[in-house]
Amino acid sequence: MKRQLSLFLSRVVASSLAMVLALSAIGMFLVWVTRSVDSEDIGRQTEIAGYALKEIRSTLAHNQESSTFWDEAVQRTSTSGNEEWIDGNLGSWMHTFFGVDEAYVLDGRDLPVYAFAEEQLKSPAFFESRRDLLRPYLQRLRSGLAAGAKPTEESREQSIGITDYVYVGGRPAVFSLKPILSDSGRLAQPLANIRLHVAIQYLDGAIIDRVGKAHVLEGLRYVPAGEGK
Repeated sequence: MKRQLSLFLSRVVASSLAMVLALSAIGMFLVWVTRSVDSEDIGRQTEIAGYALKEIRSTLAHNQESSTFWDEAVQRTSTSGNEEWIDGNLGSWMHTFFGVDEAYVLDGRDLPVYAFAEEQLKSPAFFESRRDLLRPYLQRLRSGLAAGAKPTEESREQSIGITDYVYVGGRPAVFSLKPILSDSGRLAQPLANIRLHVAIQYLDGAIIDRVGKAHVLEGLRYVPAGEGK
């Protein structure tokens, strides 16, 4: 097996001094607490936290491709009776090894054929609770595939995709959409048949704790817009 939140970054200090940096666009704050009030240090750690957040986003897309850019994935998701394989490569396995919280496989009409959420298999219909949120991104990815778009060299990715920050059920999250494509290029894939993979990772749990520890950012956490001011 292969394995516009206005997102604001604020550093709150004991003296109530705060620096706020807009990072994207949907109303969330990334906050960490510190005792230092050195302005140069504040700026430096603000940059570090911004970099760490972007790293989470790019890593999610990169991890997806361990299973979405793969001949066998194309073959297995194109026919029925492969639910166990899909779960073991595109669902619960990604949760175990990469920390993906939700994973979905959509057919060529963007109808769900597989769903994983809340640490368990779900009926594919569970995806419908996410459809309105993701609909414009799905349409944009389909348009990119139809236009023959290619990933940029800077992305270091093997296939095009879309990532962004969103609220899912009131929780801050990052999502990534990827087409399931042949890595050898030998499999015929009509546009109308290309499956899509959806991965969602929440940003208010263990992943933020790990990022905070890795970059020595004490008390890193998200709070709703307005509470971090």
